[in-house]
Amino acid sequence: MMRIGRRAILATALLAAPVRAQARPARPVRLVVPFPPGGPADVLARLLAERLAEGWGQPVIVENRGGAGGNIGAEAVARAAPDGHTLLLCASSHVQGAALYNRLPFDPIRDFTPVAQLAYYSLVLVVHPSVPAADLAEFEALLRARPGEVTITSAGVGTPTHLTAELFRSRAGVAFTHVPFGGAAPAHAALLGGQVQAMFHNPVMAVPAVQAGRLRALATTGAARAVALPAVPTLAESGYPGFEVR
Repeated sequence: MMRIGRRAILATALLAAPVRAQARPARPVRLVVPFPPGGPADVLARLLAERLAEGWGQPVIVENRGGAGGNIGAEAVARAAPDGHTLLLCASSHVQGAALYNRLPFDPIRDFTPVAQLAYYSLVLVVHPSVPAADLAEFEALLRARPGEVTITSAGVGTPTHLTAELFRSRAGVAFTHVPFGGAAPAHAALLGGQVQAMFHNPVMAVPAVQAGRLRALATTGAARAVALPAVPTLAESGYPGFEVR
């Protein structure tokens, strides 16, 4: 296995950097998830931690440090000793933050060494069943008829779920109210409870809720339809050519 001399991110990173093959970890490893428990990053981290612990012969402790679109957890890792025993499992918001915030307490590139891309997925535009829209066209009509009244939630400012909603706002020319939460899990709970009305959601949480009838799927953001939701069209085939987020 590898240890690295800087803080590490195990992420959907668009970067590459050399790492040195060294001895296995000498003590337990922290795997920081910069989002609350229950979201896709947390689920992935716990699966990964189990396998890493088996391979390394050392405990891998998942630590949730949610908030600020992932920046709180990233800062905690940036301030950790650069000895290879603290890892960050982040979303693509880790590198997007540099373009969204005037100042960050860390450099998302210089202060971290990317290790591996673990997963990628497209998002699902879902609405609460109380929303009077059976498809994307009806949802657009609702947004235009009630500008600013419909609430679209996200896992936090600057996260992919937020930026995808803003891309849709720009492309569709509609108005809505953005309601950010500190992670996908609390946003999901509010959506299921009807406190918010829509979300560009991750499939880990969205697909089971759609299949159970607790949410309604209107579109997906991939280049092709999602295998788990074959009847749901993509935004690209629903009047938004080139619209792709994953």
